[in-house]
Parts: sequence; C-alpha cells; structure tokens
Amino acid sequence: PGSWLRTEKGMFVIDPEFTFWGPPEFDLGIFMAHLILSDQHPDLIGAVLKAYHPPKEYSNVLMWKFSALEIVRNILGTGKLPHWTADTEMKIIMLNNAMEMLARKN
Repeated sequence: PGSWLRTEKGMFVIDPEFTFWGPPEFDLGIFMAHLILSDQHPDLIGAVLKAYHPPKEYSNVLMWKFSALEIVRNILGTGKLPHWTADTEMKIIMLNNAMEMLARKN
C-alpha cells in the first residue's frame, strides 16, 4: 500500500488521512483489512504477520478489532476502497465475519 514506507531503519506508515501518533495495532489492522477486502491469498496475510515485529505492548486482539472496524467502514460507510466490487452476498459474509471479530474477547 502507498502508506507504507520501507527504509533502512525498517517499515514506517505515513498516512495523511489519519494523521495521529497512535497504536501500531491500528496501522497493521487497517492493512490486514485491506488485504482481506482485496481478496489476497491467506499466505500473503500470514507472511505479513510473520514479517511484522510488534513492540512489547502490542495486542493482536486489538489489531484484529481495528481490522474488523475497517471492514465494516468499507462495507457500510463512505470510505470505500477504490475498485472494490464484491457482490452483496460477499459483503454480508465479510460483515458477519467482522462482527464476530469485534465480539471476541481474545
């Protein structure tokens, strides 16, 4: 994605739409949602998660909740990804999956 910047010091996220210094779970969660929404192969999602080195206070549960919220936002909100053409049935499946992720405690 265009908001990720690879440097000699590692990966950074630069995103003027959400300009705030926030939790790393937010950035990775949004990225995971976009991979899911763009129907990327699960191996790619796994490779990204394996390559990511989270800080000590990182919460995988929080990351997936941010991801779920981004999926809901894209399906029901105004901030839709360009060129996303999922049919209604697929949107319902994704929305139900996102709601299940949000309901999980762990």
